Amino acid sequence: MEIVREDPNEKRTKIQQVNAFLRSDYVKQYYLTIYDKMMLFTIASFSHKKKKCFPKLKTMCDFSGMSDKEARRSLKRLELSELIQVERRKGTFSFYILNLPYVHDDEIYGSKSVDKDVNE
Repeated sequence: MEIVREDPNEKRTKIQQVNAFLRSDYVKQYYLTIYDKMMLFTIASFSHKKKKCFPKLKTMCDFSGMSDKEARRSLKRLELSELIQVERRKGTFSFYILNLPYVHDDEIYGSKSVDKDVNE
């Protein structure tokens, strides 16, 4: 199965995209820690409707409640799993880009269409 990374008609916010991803079957193939999931929400929070965000590591740590060491580990794991892209800038901040698989509404656990099928 080929993973589609984005839908041009996407109407969800970045936080809704992360939520949909974490509630789908796609998440099972990545073995994410709770820190990784929190980091995805943190990046989504700073991204808003933009494709890139560039918070400082300290800002992400303060926002997520993670230590510097755990945040760095999480960013590295997410980058290696290709769920985020990191554009490093020499002598300045880095850009973070969410690169989540697109999840259709009927692939989300707890969505009305899934609940309807289970109850019938």
